[in-house]
Amino acid sequence: MSGPFLDPEAWRQLASDLPPEDLRHVCQLLVRDAQAMLAAMTQAESAGDEAAWQRAAHRLAGGASGLAARPLEVAARELMEQPPSREALARIAALVDGTIAALEEAAG
Repeated sequence: MSGPFLDPEAWRQLASDLPPEDLRHVCQLLVRDAQAMLAAMTQAESAGDEAAWQRAAHRLAGGASGLAARPLEVAARELMEQPPSREALARIAALVDGTIAALEEAAG
């Protein structure tokens, strides 16, 4: 179902707590927000803006934590403590893409 991008136990709990349409809606919100935060991190990396980088990483971590996207949450929290870099941006972009795919598959 979700590969390494979603915590299976947390996802099962979330799916049992929310009606399917609500779960899909919450997933859509995270997808939108994750894409916006990735764009903000890209801009922050280009500008060397560490404060903007940290804010975007913090918001990304918060959204991921609410939807069982544990690997993305952990990575984003780590990036909150690091300066912007192309390498970090590439890692988080891959996690965002994988998480979005996993959410779309899991939520239907």
